Amino acid sequence: MKIKVFTLHLDPETGDFDDRGVEAFLQERDALGVYHHFFAHDGAPTLALVVPYREQGRGRTAGPPRAPDGQLEIPVEDRPLFEALRHWRNERAKKDGRPSYILFNNGQLAAIARARPRTKQALGEVPGVGEGRLRDYADELLAIIAAAEASGG
Repeated sequence: MKIKVFTLHLDPETGDFDDRGVEAFLQERDALGVYHHFFAHDGAPTLALVVPYREQGRGRTAGPPRAPDGQLEIPVEDRPLFEALRHWRNERAKKDGRPSYILFNNGQLAAIARARPRTKQALGEVPGVGEGRLRDYADELLAIIAAAEASGG
């Protein structure tokens, strides 16, 4: 296990913390948790994130294929399901008041879209989907996958 610390500053124009760096970092790593602390630095709201993680390639398949520019390569036939999973993740994260990358990163969603698991057991075999994620999200993910299969996507 490794640990990465991020310091995010509040953007006064948007009212959000810019977490693109965190999202990019977690594309190829499995977050084991995220611990946060809010504080003021020079009078500005600041968020510190401590992220214990492991590299995805250790003891499991490496992350999803990537284009030369580093972007995920998602086959055309998997793109609609991937986008549906991303939409679900972002909405669920908002509902839970958590950053989206805590639920699943894009690489994990791409792996789910490629595998198209139909059971909890099969979903649990997808890299990055452990017991906690199965417990918390399996029913919702399997419903999204079933809906995509039924609609031909």
